[in-house]
Amino acid sequence: MRFLNTQVLEESKLEDLEQLIEIRTYLNTFELKLDPIVVSYRQLTQADKGKVDRTLSSFYCSKDPDIQDFVRHKMERFDDKSICRSYLILDRENSDDENFCILGFFALALKILTVDQNKLNRKQKRDMNLLREQEGIPSYFIAQLGKNDMFKYNFKGKYLLDEAVNIVYDCIGLLGGTIVWLEANKEADSVVKFYKNNKFIELQSEMQEDGVERIQMIKYLNRE
Repeated sequence: MRFLNTQVLEESKLEDLEQLIEIRTYLNTFELKLDPIVVSYRQLTQADKGKVDRTLSSFYCSKDPDIQDFVRHKMERFDDKSICRSYLILDRENSDDENFCILGFFALALKILTVDQNKLNRKQKRDMNLLREQEGIPSYFIAQLGKNDMFKYNFKGKYLLDEAVNIVYDCIGLLGGTIVWLEANKEADSVVKFYKNNKFIELQSEMQEDGVERIQMIKYLNRE
């Protein structure tokens, strides 16, 4: 990946949208062979710090700058404070001594899913195993999930989601639980559709502090 290595060394250059489009166009001119592997952030930090920094700074998400900022600047702090655990999908085929190629990433956390039982039907209450007057459900939360723009058309988002859910299954085997959930911008129709196609169910929506209305979507893992 000599072409990529000459591009990712200077972050200021890659901030240029035209250059990002050039890289993406280059990658789309041929069928890129990938060999993805899931690596925790903690495993990644065992590598040379310079290589880790170059790797994280090569992650781009033009549609959601918050996701890009998390990978580059917040992932370490959130992991150190055990707010969540982050996992990266690295490409073994195209990584080299200078840089790991990031295809995507996700972050998982334990979080209370708050529900208003007055707004739930009987089936929903039964599926959630709710006790009378219970307002919160300990559950697994997909806090972040995103693909690297540079591999956007070479790598499926379903792989990311499936790997996140697989790790949740491992946690369920150790700790119990049945629900994994996430939040999606209500206006992002394609994103909501993607999660629905992967068996997530719309539960409720709320206007959050940043003024964005987000849908809470859940998946019952005890049904599979």
